[in-house]
Amino acid sequence: MASILPQFDNSEYAVGWIAALPHERAAAEVILDQEHAPPQHKHINDDNIYTLGSISGPNGVHNLYNCGKATAHGFEERGALNSPPRVLLNAMGALQAKHEKGGSTIPVILEAMYKDYPLMAKPRQGPGYNYQGTNCDRLFQPQYEHAATKKDCSDCDSENEVVRPERPDQDPYIHYGTIASGNQVIKDARKRDQMSKNCLCFETEAAGLLNDFPCLVIRGICDYCDTHKNDQWQKYAAATAAAYTKELLQITDAADIKSTPEVREVIHKC
Repeated sequence: MASILPQFDNSEYAVGWIAALPHERAAAEVILDQEHAPPQHKHINDDNIYTLGSISGPNGVHNLYNCGKATAHGFEERGALNSPPRVLLNAMGALQAKHEKGGSTIPVILEAMYKDYPLMAKPRQGPGYNYQGTNCDRLFQPQYEHAATKKDCSDCDSENEVVRPERPDQDPYIHYGTIASGNQVIKDARKRDQMSKNCLCFETEAAGLLNDFPCLVIRGICDYCDTHKNDQWQKYAAATAAAYTKELLQITDAADIKSTPEVREVIHKC
């Protein structure tokens, strides 16, 4: 498990990782290689909660802070947002090439998470951060609405289920492209299909953030934006996104990050 270390100066932290929900924060914290003491000081108007730590890779050690943030309500289309930092785009391209040659280490990172934090894989109640099984991964025709008798889909008509090819393994797939960011949860398959042209998925936490400063949005997909939506896969999605983030930072050159504009110049807007 991550060990608590002495306090570092705030200026030592070069990467900001923003997690809006508790399970996203938990997944981000447990994949740290080292956890540090709390920040020395905060801006008087900064009400965020921080976890400090580091992730090590062959290209250096990245000190990062994990920032918790609340979400807004209501949906509106805002157009194009700021582009991600070039250093992260370059690292992402290098990671894609690495995956083409030798695959991803996400499964290894997840297994280490479950070993060090067994309660995350087998919680006392509710779904865990582990793979939830194909029986809980069901996609229905857009016109077929959820049977309201139960929260899960055990009473839904299998005749309306979309038949898909069997996956060769349980490892998560990695998709690259546009993520549509708004501030309303979508639970309508027909609306989803109308809005989903040229985008991979929908998310609700990053819209306001990207207006303030450029960042890279990494999301785990947990449902199909239809009336069958539930929380079964939320924690697993958070875990896979955190694992990918760790793999990305491990391949990112620490010197390149230090040469980019400092996030602390705008973090008071977070």
